[in-house]
Amino acid sequence: MDVIFVALHGALATGLCLGVAAAFPFGLSRVVGDVMGLSFQFDPPPLIVTGMIVTILIVLLTAGAVWGFWLSRLTRYPHARRFAWAGALSFGFGTLMVGLALLPLRGLVAQIWRGLPIHLNFTLLFIVGVFIVTAITGVALGIALQSWQASVRLACMSAVVAVLAFSVMDLILDHLGWRVGSGNGAMVKVAALSNLGAAFAGGAAMSVVLAREVGRVGVKGD
Repeated sequence: MDVIFVALHGALATGLCLGVAAAFPFGLSRVVGDVMGLSFQFDPPPLIVTGMIVTILIVLLTAGAVWGFWLSRLTRYPHARRFAWAGALSFGFGTLMVGLALLPLRGLVAQIWRGLPIHLNFTLLFIVGVFIVTAITGVALGIALQSWQASVRLACMSAVVAVLAFSVMDLILDHLGWRVGSGNGAMVKVAALSNLGAAFAGGAAMSVVLAREVGRVGVKGD
C-alpha cells in the first residue's frame, strides 16, 4: 500500500465531500438569514427551519454516500454499497444531530462556566462535536467491514487527528483576527474553515487506517 497516495486521496475525498457538506449548514443559515432577515436564535418560522433541516440532511446523506463510495475505490474494497451506506447514515445523521444540539448546549455551557469567552465556548463545543461525528463515522466503517476492532481503531485514530486539526485551524484563524463573537460573520468563517481542516486531516488518517483494515480483515460476506 502506498501510504502517501492513500492519505492524500483520502484527505481530498473527505475534504471535498464531508468538509464542504459540513460547511453547508452554516452557509445556508447565513444566506437565509441575510435574504429573509431572520435570526435563528429567536423563534424562526417553523416551516423555514423544517425546510432547511430537510435540505441539510439530504446534502449530508448524499455527501456521506459519495464519500463512502470513493473510499471503497481508494481502498479497493469490493462492497462499495456497504461503505456508501455507512458513510451516508453515520455522517448524515451524526452531523445533523450534533449540529442541532450545539445551540442549546452553547447556552448551557455559558450558564455553567459564567464569564467564559464566546470564542472559547465555540471551540469547546465544536471540538466535542468533531470528535463525536468522526468517531461515529469510523465506527460505522468498521461495522461495514464486520470488525469491531476496525471500528475502534478507525474511530480513535481519525477522531484524535480531526480534533487536533480543528484546534490548529481555529488557533490560526484566531491569530489572523477571525474570532467567533467579533462580528462580520466570523463564526461562519471559522466553523467552515476549521471543519474543512479537520476533514482533510481526519480523512487522511481514516483512509490510511481503513486501507490497512481492509487488508487485515479481507472481504467478508461474499
